[in-house]
Amino acid sequence: MPETNVELVRRGFGAAAGGDIAAVRAMLAPEVRWHGAGDDQGGCQNREQALRWMSEGTGRGIRVQLLEARELKDDRVLVLLQRNLPREGDPSGEPPSPHGQILTLRDGKITEMVAYPTAEEAVGAAGPGVSDAAV
Repeated sequence: MPETNVELVRRGFGAAAGGDIAAVRAMLAPEVRWHGAGDDQGGCQNREQALRWMSEGTGRGIRVQLLEARELKDDRVLVLLQRNLPREGDPSGEPPSPHGQILTLRDGKITEMVAYPTAEEAVGAAGPGVSDAAV
């Protein structure tokens, strides 16, 4: 039985948490886009840029825990994530509240990752029927 998109995403976050960059590389399409919501021109424009960004963050001690992954329409997956460290320049010293991303997959590869600053914004962008996601 083929792996579902949610299973693939969970496996990818597990690989990233374990530092298995080769496994993450295999899951990302060469032309993957990783950007903030509303910033279609910014962010990472391909797999090499995305992997470099992930590696730099990991090198600074940043870890992200997958809280939830939920299947959406159109080969998309909503993920809710918790970062372990405060954002640079945050005087509180506290890790931020959970945030979310919507991932698009094609042929078993992640082709786009759209990051939202909060879990609530990601759930809202996911569309109707997802409001009961744990945020």
